[in-house]
Amino acid sequence: KRSVPTGISVQAGETLRFKTCPDARWRDWCFTLKADGTGGPRFFDRYMQMFHSRLAAPDSAVFALHGRVGDGKAFLIGRGGELKMANTGMLSLFVNDVPGFYWNNSGAITVGITKTKAQKK
Repeated sequence: KRSVPTGISVQAGETLRFKTCPDARWRDWCFTLKADGTGGPRFFDRYMQMFHSRLAAPDSAVFALHGRVGDGKAFLIGRGGELKMANTGMLSLFVNDVPGFYWNNSGAITVGITKTKAQKK
C-alpha cells in the first residue's frame, strides 16, 4: 500500500510526537532497512539515486517513513521526533518508494503518535 490512513485528524499548528522502535525494519525487495531508510547496503543508495526524482517524496530520504496531512506536502518522520503540522486534515503515513513499486515491499513498522499539549505562555 502506498499510503496508510491513521484515522488521526490534525489541525495546522499542532505538534505531533512520532516514535518508532529503533530496531524496527522493513524490506524493499531483498534489502532490509530502518524507518529512516538506513541500514541497507551502500549500493542500494547508489542504485536508488537513479529513481530519486520519481519517489513519492523526491526531496527526502529513500525508503524512510513519511507522513502527509490531507493533500499537503509530505514530511519526513524517519525514526521519530516532534513535528509541527503545516496543514489541517487526516494524517496518513507511507514509505518513500517509487510509485508503482510498492508491490515488492514487506514488513511493518509500528508508529506511536501523540498530540503534544500546547505550552502556556
